[in-house]
Amino acid sequence: MIELTFPPKRRRQRRKIRTAHKREVTLAERLRERLEEARIEFVEARSRLTALVQSLTGEIQSRLPEYAIQNVLREIRKSPDRYNLLREEERTAFHEELKSALETEILRIVNKLKENPEWYDGMTIFLNEKSKAWKTIKSVDNTLNRIMRKYGLGAVNTAGWTWLSENLNDIAINKFPTIKKFYIEKKKNLEYMEKRVEEETHQTQVSQSAKDFSP
Repeated sequence: MIELTFPPKRRRQRRKIRTAHKREVTLAERLRERLEEARIEFVEARSRLTALVQSLTGEIQSRLPEYAIQNVLREIRKSPDRYNLLREEERTAFHEELKSALETEILRIVNKLKENPEWYDGMTIFLNEKSKAWKTIKSVDNTLNRIMRKYGLGAVNTAGWTWLSENLNDIAINKFPTIKKFYIEKKKNLEYMEKRVEEETHQTQVSQSAKDFSP
């Protein structure tokens, strides 16, 4: 019987390929484990952010109607003569129109806030006057002032987070930036791990093909 043997150099090459393949499989497994950890951390971070957003929108829905009315009354007190010129039926119509418009407007604002893409984007950290969230809230002024002008009254101006409550101010100014930064960090880490696993999987497939075609 004739025994076929590989030259020593080829044996070493085959062993080198097998050893490299084992290292690649081990690395791929470690990366998949890290990917799963990154995915879990991202889900937890998103849940925390979602809970905060729900708290924020809930607080706005609760406080904004009262604030809007107080803002109107404040403007009336600045120029009481204008309001006193209104007839009784005009005052009644003004109050009813204001109440009806606010109910519709608050619902629109809250629904738009819930759909605000800023909550989960990779850029918005601070809810300042330039943010979409703040501009959406401030848009209540448009509805209020349209009615105010109709009855010859001065314009109102919504300014600052503190008008709703100390809790809302704390959420918007302090808590949101911290939790949003944490969310962005976990999102970037997840995307990085997904890319690393994809790259390593491709490299492993290339190495396996090289092994299959080796003599």
